[in-house]
Formats: sequence, C-alpha cells, structure tokens
Amino acid sequence: MSELDALFTKHFIELLHFAEKLSPNDGGDILSQAYEAIITGSRVWNREKDFVAFAKSVIDSIYKHRRLADHRRHKKTADAPNEETTADETERTPEERILMKETTEDAEMLKLLEEDFPPDTVEGKYIALITDEIVDPDEQAERLGVSVKEVKNICRRVAYAIDKIATKLGKAGLAVLTKKKIP
Repeated sequence: MSELDALFTKHFIELLHFAEKLSPNDGGDILSQAYEAIITGSRVWNREKDFVAFAKSVIDSIYKHRRLADHRRHKKTADAPNEETTADETERTPEERILMKETTEDAEMLKLLEEDFPPDTVEGKYIALITDEIVDPDEQAERLGVSVKEVKNICRRVAYAIDKIATKLGKAGLAVLTKKKIP
C-alpha cells in the first residue's frame, strides 16, 4: 500500500463526511473521483502541506467543477419549456437561484443587443467572439478581417450600446460582456 493509499484510508471517514456535506447525493462519487485524481498523480500533493486539507481542496474543486457543468447544462436547456422547472425551483439553493437569474438577465441583454447588432454584422460577429471567450484583439482582428484599431472601435460601439440597453433596463452597464473580459 502506497503512502497516499494509507493516508486516504486513514482519513476516509472524515473525507467522506466532507464530500457528503458538499453534495449529499454525490459525495461518494466525488470522493472516488478525488481518490483517483490523487493516486494517479493528476492532483499532486505538496508534502509540506497537510494531506487532509489537500484532499478536501481536491474534493471541493471536483464538486465546483460538477456544479459549473450542471449550470452550463441547465443554461443550454433554459430556453426549452420544461414542466419540471417550477417544481424543481423550490429545491434550488439561493446560490443556484442567483446564478439562474444572472443567466436569464444575460440572455435578455444579449437578445436586445442582437437587435442592435444582428449576427451578420461585424459588431454581431464581435459579440459572438466575446461570448466564445475570444478576447485577444489580434485574434479578433484576424477572425473579423479588420485591423486591431477597428476592433477597438467596434468594442467602443458595442460597449456604448450595452450601456444604453442597461440604462433602459435599469441594470449595471457592461455586466454581460465584461464577464467575458472585453479588452
């Protein structure tokens, strides 16, 4: 038995309780995934640090990645009508409700922005690049077939339109696309 196996076995109950506290339904699966990541070396333990703290950070990281993946899956299906949504909403945590609200507000803002800049315009294509997290002006310029200076002008026009829409909706300015790091 390796040192990591021995440490994992020694602290198994504590780590399982931690994982189940984060995710009562998937705690065991998350713990198994963390064990595999630690044993295979895809997550490397700095031996100067406490093993339990390290293992908990791996468990927490896996849990957060799963939640993010669940959120993204939900975001993709949010436009489709779903009879389970209303019954399901009562089971959501306050944090999940906030994420859903932000996603809905972002979608509303992007829809209004698309009315000003249809997808076939250079500004619409720029917005698509930003939402795909392509934020490097040089790469944007290359993909749009314009100069970097023109990309900066496009950015200003889009930012102005976002502020105008946000003011009309009574929301904070560049909330939607600044999450995507507009240059």
